[in-house]
Amino acid sequence: MSELIGKISTATVRTHYQPHKTAMNRRGPSPAARAVTGHLTGPLDVKSVLDHGCGYGADVAHYRSSGLDTEGFDPHEGFGWPRPRRTDFDLVTSMFVLNVLPDPWQRIQALEDAASFARPGGHVVVVTRSPEEITKAAADGGWTPHHDGFWSSRSKGTFQRGISPDEIVALARRAGLVPAAEAPVLPLPGVCHAVLTRAGT
Repeated sequence: MSELIGKISTATVRTHYQPHKTAMNRRGPSPAARAVTGHLTGPLDVKSVLDHGCGYGADVAHYRSSGLDTEGFDPHEGFGWPRPRRTDFDLVTSMFVLNVLPDPWQRIQALEDAASFARPGGHVVVVTRSPEEITKAAADGGWTPHHDGFWSSRSKGTFQRGISPDEIVALARRAGLVPAAEAPVLPLPGVCHAVLTRAGT
């Protein structure tokens, strides 16, 4: 898969989704990235990381400052993170990517693509906005229902869906990933996550 961005046709209107417009331009790392370095990289003996769908790259900078061999990738060319050539990362992170994709098949493809960069026995950690958070945001913001989620901004072409841990795992299994039994639970209140590994490795 070369793109995480999808385009879905209706009967009369072609809608252009722009999930890259949901990316936050942070001054520092996300709480999820801090949880990864604080609770996951040590126990899993992670030395190399790929942030898949890294946006502006604040989390990439955090992983590098933590002494990890880190690359970023984002399919939106404007962010300036081209597709890596290597496929031997100890850990691949997918932070708040699945919930901005409007098609379940795109979510599976995104996970398959992320997994393709992990070494045999490596891990993929997926973090998503929770169904409860999205339901509240939709109510507060007057978001319009769309497919299995909401337009967070119809004019910008941005979509959001809350994705539970069980749904992450169900999508991951379709992508050839299974929960990593030895992985610690990350302290991430208010969001959902799963730590995965390739089936059979």
